Amino acid sequence: MEALVPGDGARFPGGSGVGPEGSLGPLWDQMAQSMREETVSRGGLPEDPVEFFLRWYEKSSEEWAKKADELLAEGETVRSNARLQEGVARSYRELKRASEESLKQLQIPSRADVARVAKLVVGLENKLDRLEEAFGDFVYGGAEPATAESVRGLQERMDALEAKMDRILAALEKDEG
Repeated sequence: MEALVPGDGARFPGGSGVGPEGSLGPLWDQMAQSMREETVSRGGLPEDPVEFFLRWYEKSSEEWAKKADELLAEGETVRSNARLQEGVARSYRELKRASEESLKQLQIPSRADVARVAKLVVGLENKLDRLEEAFGDFVYGGAEPATAESVRGLQERMDALEAKMDRILAALEKDEG
């Protein structure tokens, strides 16, 4: 991978230079030379390194801002960035796919597997909570279990109702016929 080294006509990785000469090197050289001349004219480096960096920032920030504006205005820079982002997205998708495949082969659950199991666990916990509430209502809620005597009483009442309904139905059939 190529590095951006001051003064070597540095280019961005991939070989596409930026700026009118195709590199950032001339601007970097110009700003470094300007700071060198200012340092020599003042008699050397200042005692406080912070002061030096503040002067350097004040002197170079405007030039770098202009250069950044120029680069952003160029269509090639924007297209180059778009290609770079598309490449990163493709790499991410491929890495994710390869990771999931490796996890599957090693029989290690993926993030999606863990999320699916977590969803099932939450559903099971909700069902258990509802069962617990229902059981608690039955045990502590004063509900009485059905006894053989109460069931016999209900059966007798149902038989009496059925007999009455049969008499009503017979009476209706007689009136129609």
